[in-house]
Amino acid sequence: MHDILNPILEWLSTEHGSSYRSGYGWMQVVVAATLVGGLFKTNELRSRRLSLKKKMCRQLSDGCLTAKVFTASGTATTATLQKNDTRYVVTIYGLNISKEEIRQEFCSIDDVEEFLEKETILRLSDFTL
Repeated sequence: MHDILNPILEWLSTEHGSSYRSGYGWMQVVVAATLVGGLFKTNELRSRRLSLKKKMCRQLSDGCLTAKVFTASGTATTATLQKNDTRYVVTIYGLNISKEEIRQEFCSIDDVEEFLEKETILRLSDFTL
């Protein structure tokens, strides 16, 4: 057992490399573990996002989705999301918007999500039945 642990512990405590990027063996293990953990987290987030989009599409087939978000100043922004045949329609209205409402049509749920993230304070996850 000692014959196995001794070389491993020696490698972990030895500095490897001769450039400015050189580091100890334990540092390389930490970097590798961080990379693997980051990959797992990225895959988890990707699968959550896909399941949210699938859920939203199922809910849209049942009816219109609404979202209401309050800002720090106390104003409310309300939005509806509905699917008309092959198009997704987002309608946004609130106190900070004049009597006219913002109405946008999109081809895919990805386009809706991109619009909401870039142009509004709303997110796709804010919408409910």
